[in-house]
Amino acid sequence: MKKLSIFALLALCWSGVALAQSDGYTPLLREGVKWVCFETKYAEDGGYYEECDLFYAIEVKGDSIVDGTTYKKCYRYPLSEWDKPFIKSSTTEPIALLREEGTKVYIISSKDN
Repeated sequence: MKKLSIFALLALCWSGVALAQSDGYTPLLREGVKWVCFETKYAEDGGYYEECDLFYAIEVKGDSIVDGTTYKKCYRYPLSEWDKPFIKSSTTEPIALLREEGTKVYIISSKDN
């Protein structure tokens, strides 16, 4: 009975490993994917350092072609009030252009970020 239980447990574990491996890689850059982020930013503002907590979303929407290569547009927008001028955010201008090859993500950052 003990051997049967151990065998059943090992078979169950092995089937989980096989199932996880068969799923493959899920690309990070998918249209409409949204990441919700929390970040503490430290910046000099008026001669002293200031701490600012940011709660924001990053979303991939649309394509752009640069030198014949297609990139995804990446936007960042606040989910809480931002009253600091040193933090860039826009729902109309992308903060970066991203492309994915295999499991690597490449970025072209906007000049302001």
